Amino acid sequence: MTAVWFALLIGGALALIASALVPKVELSVGSATLGVFLIVAGILVRRTSRNAPTDGSTSGTASLTTPVLVGHTATGEPVYANPASTSTNTMAILALCFGVMGGILGIVFGHIALSQIKRTGEQGRGMAIAGLVLGYIALAATIAWFIFLAVFLNSIHSY
Repeated sequence: MTAVWFALLIGGALALIASALVPKVELSVGSATLGVFLIVAGILVRRTSRNAPTDGSTSGTASLTTPVLVGHTATGEPVYANPASTSTNTMAILALCFGVMGGILGIVFGHIALSQIKRTGEQGRGMAIAGLVLGYIALAATIAWFIFLAVFLNSIHSY
């Protein structure tokens, strides 16, 4: 996790520096927006990694909560369930942010978030799925754009 948040912060700083050096306003605004998103993502990932347990458990609250008795089986044995987590998965938030921006990072963070949510029981499954859908739509649009450009440039070149 340390490398992830550090890379996001460095990427954000580089994008902000690039936005200051680019003479075109449209590119400058896009780079600045990307830089801010990367820095916020780095801070969120750092916050999550700092709160992560060091004893090997999968959730920071798992050792603090006790299972809740939800009933008994037909033989009289108690049935317990873990209480639902109230925290939202940070990777799901990042998946949605990057999915809205149209980046492939929405796909990466979405799959990581779904895996973590299944393991820890955190909230945010809908955000992770939305980030995945938006990321895959952006990926399909990018592939279609490159195919269009290849066909268009090939037709111009043939004349």
